Amino acid sequence: METQHNNEIIITWEKFRDNIRRFWWIILAAVLMGGGIAFATGTSDKTAHDDSYKAESVFYLQSANSGTQNNKEALNNYVDAYRENSLEASGEARLKTLVNLMGTEGTKQEIDQAMAERGYDDYKFDAGQVELTSEERLLNVTVKGKSEEETLAVAEIYSTMIQTKITEMSDDLEVVMLQEPSENVRVEHASVPGQSTTVMKYAFILALSLIVALIALFICSLWDKRFRNKNEVPALTEVPLLGQIKSEKGSDDSLGMITFLLSQYVEKQGFHRCAVVGLGSKKITAELLERLTGGANKNLSDEKIAVIHDSGNMYAELERSGIDEIVLAIGKNDAKIAEVEDTVNILKIMDKKIVGIVYGH
Repeated sequence: METQHNNEIIITWEKFRDNIRRFWWIILAAVLMGGGIAFATGTSDKTAHDDSYKAESVFYLQSANSGTQNNKEALNNYVDAYRENSLEASGEARLKTLVNLMGTEGTKQEIDQAMAERGYDDYKFDAGQVELTSEERLLNVTVKGKSEEETLAVAEIYSTMIQTKITEMSDDLEVVMLQEPSENVRVEHASVPGQSTTVMKYAFILALSLIVALIALFICSLWDKRFRNKNEVPALTEVPLLGQIKSEKGSDDSLGMITFLLSQYVEKQGFHRCAVVGLGSKKITAELLERLTGGANKNLSDEKIAVIHDSGNMYAELERSGIDEIVLAIGKNDAKIAEVEDTVNILKIMDKKIVGIVYGH
């Protein structure tokens, strides 16, 4: 994806595309990894949410000597309790004191001991389990727990303690339980992320994985020094491109076209003799060069085009031939840019002229 000449970096899509084909497994690995992460996070989300239970009880604080208020049936709903006109200021104050008292360390220890007597030996009371709401002389108690049995046990113990402590606080006040914990035990399902949110999360993770894969491919492309275009070598930018040959078998059509163009080019330029120099062992094979030059010479009156194979004796063979005009046959995504540059520089030192370029792909 880049070549460096005088600290210049040339970016081409062709090089990046070739590296996608070469390192396709990077994208596959990124997708599989992203899918695994998305699945793992989705599983953790599902197991992290547990159902919780709540037991609710309601108390009303009244004067101990109130005959009418001792009748529980007269206070069988919240509205009657809330609207009662015979409220005493001392009762409201003691109710606030009760709320503070139920949050002490001693209360926690009493609840733990009572739970142990019921068979919950490992239970530890947490003040956050209980929500106390007082309004005038009405007290609402909500107890939370992990199971229905445990929640109900804590709520019953807590309710008994409230009644006991009210009695201990004053002989003039008594507490009436308007609703027992067992009358209102409910389960609350924790919210689970919606399907659209989950899909968006999965899509984001996969997109992020693909971005990481593309960055990795970009880095691989930066290290790719294979030849793709004559513009990657400054000395070849002005040299005419005669065409491209497919190196695969069964590509006689492209080879026939290039042999015709090569013969016509040599004829019109008036070259006495010309040599085709191959660079790149995979795309520009000895067999392909022989077919190229052989077909071109058939179109000429005499044999004007020779083949110089890419070997250790290439330059010596070229010097002995006495040929000054060179056509470079370069394998795309095969020959190294540095190799092409070295060849061009050596040919220049040998006073050879590069008159054309043929790509092999």
